[in-house]
Amino acid sequence: MSDTTSAILMTSLKQFSVDEHRGAPLRQMFAVRYTQRLATWVKIHAMTHNVSDSSVLRHALEQYAVANGYDAHH
Repeated sequence: MSDTTSAILMTSLKQFSVDEHRGAPLRQMFAVRYTQRLATWVKIHAMTHNVSDSSVLRHALEQYAVANGYDAHH
């Protein structure tokens, strides 16, 4: 992955974090179990980009869902 692609993804994550506060209210909460290694990566990624752990996870989940047919803007 090039630095340009990385910068675009990071801008996208930060913008996602800002925009989600203006969008629909967060109504659902899921308990998710994942490895300590992934938890560490999520925390470091969130701190590096000045967003919450939850924003990183929601962004990743939404990107996966969109890639599989979910309409994020409906």
